[in-house]
Order: sequence, then C-alpha cells, then structure tokens
Amino acid sequence: MLRRRSVLILGVVVLMAFDGLWLLHRQTRAGPPVTHIELDSLAMVVPTRRPAARLVDGRWDMDPRPDTERPFPGLPRLAYVSLAPDPTLGHAVRMIRDLRQRGICNVLIREGGSPSGVLDFPGGRDRGLQIPALVLCGEAIGDG
Repeated sequence: MLRRRSVLILGVVVLMAFDGLWLLHRQTRAGPPVTHIELDSLAMVVPTRRPAARLVDGRWDMDPRPDTERPFPGLPRLAYVSLAPDPTLGHAVRMIRDLRQRGICNVLIREGGSPSGVLDFPGGRDRGLQIPALVLCGEAIGDG
C-alpha cells in the first residue's frame, strides 16, 4: 500500500512539473498579444438615423475612423460601427480585430444600444440610441 501511494505521489509531482514547464513555454513564446476588450461606463446617445460603418466581405463600406469632433472636450473620439449584415460572434471578432489593427480603440457598436426616446440632435429631432462604449486598446474613457 505504501509503495502504491509513493508511485502515485511521484506521478502527480511529475505531471505538475510538466504542466508548469508547458505554461512557462507558452508565456515566453512570441506570438500575437492577448486581446482585451473592456466595457466602459461611458454611454453615448446617437440618433437612430446616423449611419454606422459596416464591415462587408472584409472591406468597410465607409471609413470606420471616429468623427473629427469630440463628444466632450478631453474625451477621445469614438468610432460608430454596426455588425450588419452579419450580426454573429465570428463577424464581431473579425470586426474588432480589424479595428484594433487600425489603431481604433474606442468604439460604439450600434447593436449594443437601447432606445432612449425622442431627442433634439444637431441634425434635428430623432429617436436616440444609447450605446455603451467599448475599449479595444488603451485606457478606459469613463471609470471603466
């Protein structure tokens, strides 16, 4: 009985050592950085008629870069994009990777919004869409 227990303990120690070496090898190996996406506490209200950039067959139908105007002084600009015409997780991942490659860090995704009633916008009255900001890289805008 003592011999079996010793062999079992030795086996567990060896497996743990291999597991630790494998993890160390995986962390030191060069590769793409880990993607981190953060839901920010900041939410913007946009008019529902405002067009959003869409990624269709690997190409953007309009420039996804943020507007030149800032929503508030001191805040970074936010890109406004849509998952249409393919609102799936795979499409969202492709879109987020493309935005990160372009260095676009702060994004509003239209499909993540909720109605907020009729409001006065610079272009006239329209139904509002309140959308939480996503941080794809860099620092959080709000209190994150």
